[in-house]
Amino acid sequence: MSETAAAALDGTRNAIRRTCLDGIEVAHRDTVYPIVFCHATLSGALDIRRLEDAVSQSARLVPEVLYAYEYRTGRFVDRGFPVSRAMLIGSDDFGEGWRWDFGTGPQLKLSVMPRGETTEFVVALSHILSDGRGF
Repeated sequence: MSETAAAALDGTRNAIRRTCLDGIEVAHRDTVYPIVFCHATLSGALDIRRLEDAVSQSARLVPEVLYAYEYRTGRFVDRGFPVSRAMLIGSDDFGEGWRWDFGTGPQLKLSVMPRGETTEFVVALSHILSDGRGF
């Protein structure tokens, strides 16, 4: 766990407090669902194993990407999600309207859709966790 994440632990095992700006996104989630997207069309195919490894390494620095958000307490909580829970291989279905429940799933979703000579790649991240600049 990063020093920043360790410093944010508030006495609850495997939970990290949110910041004030995160609270704004939570408060308005019924009006504007808080997801930030990046859509890309890549030439060729993605190496899924390397992508999974990259997510795993990223989660060591920013563990919240694989944490659930606990609305009641305002914390990101480690529910033990594996990297595979964030990966949608051969699918672009994040859920209803490209939404998913941040309280029961990770804050990050990656969609990889091979399309012949290209690959459609979508990265979606909870706006509760990150703003556009941080994304």
